[in-house]
Formats: sequence, structure tokens, C-alpha cells
Amino acid sequence: MAIPYVKGSLKNIDKDGDGVPDHIQFKLINHIGSGSVYVSRVQVLVNGEDVTENTTFKIGDSPPRPAKAPGYVSSNYGDEILVEIKHNGKIGPGRHKIKLAVESSFGPYVLEFEDTI
Repeated sequence: MAIPYVKGSLKNIDKDGDGVPDHIQFKLINHIGSGSVYVSRVQVLVNGEDVTENTTFKIGDSPPRPAKAPGYVSSNYGDEILVEIKHNGKIGPGRHKIKLAVESSFGPYVLEFEDTI
């Protein structure tokens, strides 16, 4: 499967406007195809810490949805996938390691990358 990380898209953002970044976000691109897949497990780690419960995915023009499984996920080839993780100011500038692990009807998929905020 090919859902690559968009290099350089990792950002720390201040969603509540208090001057302190409280979410990180990054982008992926669907280079697999169009359709739906049944997802039985999702896990998102930042620097080894499980942040799945604080993660949302926005696929194409669809509204953001929690990174929960099980369930069906639909996407079109070329869709941008915006991944957003609430961290309440705990993730600062620097290099960070992200791991996304998914088990689906197509089999397991693991994406790992490092980038700098």
C-alpha cells in the first residue's frame, strides 16, 4: 500500500488561540486507489507515546473523524489526508518520530517517519 507522508507537512498549531501550540498536524496522500476499506485497528504514536485517542483524520473534503476502529473508511485516489493530534502543549519544536499502524481488510499497513517542527 502507498499512503506516503507529505515531507515537510508536520506543523505545530495553536487551535485555541492562547499563543501555545496545542495540536500537531501532518498530511498523507492516498496513492492506492478509490473505494472503501474496513479498518479493524488504528494506532498512532508520537515519540513512542500512544496518542490514538487524541487523533483525527480528515480525508479529502469529508469532515474530521476520530481515529477509531472498527469501521469503514472511504477515499478517492489522490485524496489528501490531514492527520491532527491534540497534545495540549506537550509537543514542542524539534525532531519528532511518528508511527501510524493500521490493520484493515487489505492487511496491515505501517507508516513511520521523522520530521522537524
